[in-house]
Amino acid sequence: MDSSLDTIYRYTEFCIEKTSSNLRGLNARFQIFIGFSAVLIRLAVDIDSIWFRSMTCSLSLAVIIFCAMALNGLNVGPMAHPSVLLEDEWFKQGQEVHKGYIISCWVQALADYDFVISRKQSNLFIVICLFCAAIAFYSLGVILG
Repeated sequence: MDSSLDTIYRYTEFCIEKTSSNLRGLNARFQIFIGFSAVLIRLAVDIDSIWFRSMTCSLSLAVIIFCAMALNGLNVGPMAHPSVLLEDEWFKQGQEVHKGYIISCWVQALADYDFVISRKQSNLFIVICLFCAAIAFYSLGVILG
């Protein structure tokens, strides 16, 4: 029969994996926007109107800068290095103490993950708005050019 600590450990591990997956998904979106913005800059070079060209390129560059800043790695939580648990003081404590220590580290990491994800979601909203504006200026430049 599983102890309560085992259940909490497995659930916390699941939460860490799910949250980490969400963070990787956000990072992938930023990478995609970088690629599309670079393509849009290349396409904007062919716009006849200097004003529409410069607006499209400026907004696309802003998207790339926001995405690069959002992809900047941040430390998440006080993760215990496995070597710490091998030290005599911890090693002799037993599995229950180890799991409790790991869970407490993961709980702090989850709080940090939530902050990072919230910040990245805000940046993603800004990126989407800037990219839509760049597309609008590109479209107008093509139509009116």
